[in-house]
Amino acid sequence: MQKRLRPLLEGYASRGYIAVAIDSRYHGERATSITTYRDALVSSWKNGDTMPFIFDTAWDLIKLADYLTEREDIDPSKIGITGESLGGMHVWFAAFVDTRYSVVVPIIGVQGSRWAIEHDKWQARVNSIKAVFEEARADLDKSAIDKEIVQKARLITFVWDRIAPGLASQFDAPYTVPTIAPRPLLILNGEDDPRCPLGGLEIPESRVCKAYEEANCPQNIKLIAQPGIGHRMTPLMVKEASDWFDRFLKV
Repeated sequence: MQKRLRPLLEGYASRGYIAVAIDSRYHGERATSITTYRDALVSSWKNGDTMPFIFDTAWDLIKLADYLTEREDIDPSKIGITGESLGGMHVWFAAFVDTRYSVVVPIIGVQGSRWAIEHDKWQARVNSIKAVFEEARADLDKSAIDKEIVQKARLITFVWDRIAPGLASQFDAPYTVPTIAPRPLLILNGEDDPRCPLGGLEIPESRVCKAYEEANCPQNIKLIAQPGIGHRMTPLMVKEASDWFDRFLKV
């Protein structure tokens, strides 16, 4: 577990929770070198032998739920999940596929991948895992990373669909986030976050709110976009997440 998570875990423990964290695949103690994650991304593009960006760790979170629900000191109906940035994406996907996560708080992680491609707002997300796109650029003999590289690799496959199949199509936010309903869902983003631009959340938010209205629990959904904040988790976000868990898990 990365040391920077310890204060967050201690904070939740002080509220009476059993707090658990795992390292994402190829991160923290699960990395063998400083390039482990980069190497896994490139291997994913070239060989399709792993899915380090999202799905591998989402699978690990399913296995974590297996473990937690077997413990006698844990109420299996009251398991909350939160994560930051890439961890926020892991949270979103883990909750999408595993209903045992009963309260869900992705922080600076929810975004519309197809929207970003169509509105030319993909650069910040691509730059966060630039190594794999540079590899794709070289393999396709392109002079620069452009929309074709992000959306379509004509000679091999879609870059996104190679490293995270469906991310910009059937598993994109407008289709998967609404399936979390009716479980309590708090989405925390920065208003100026270039990796998760708010424009890309308009359609997901509309569909999510509709899903919660149809489930007769509109109080279970909330989206907070903190003004003046880019791609970073703030103390306010941590407080909002903690309060959300208290509201729905301590009942």
